[in-house]
Amino acid sequence: MKHRILLNLAALFCAYPIGVAGAAEMITLRYGQNAASAGSLSSLPLTVAERKGFFVREGLNLEVVPVPGGTDRIVAALDKGEIDTPARTRRLT
Repeated sequence: MKHRILLNLAALFCAYPIGVAGAAEMITLRYGQNAASAGSLSSLPLTVAERKGFFVREGLNLEVVPVPGGTDRIVAALDKGEIDTPARTRRLT
């Protein structure tokens, strides 16, 4: 059983790059960001990555969605499907 799972995982990983390399369409990712912090220093890495074209190079069409309010509204937007991924709102320890 363990051997079969490993073989399936190996087949999946071997097939994955072929599918990605052949895909020409961009993937749209709606990134929820607190509207108040959009121009702050914490958004600098995102701004630099967008200007340097890192997302486009990786096949991502990043759509920054400003979410007014705090973390509770970002979580609500995520639950409603208005955004795909939230900005990290606190430092992980």
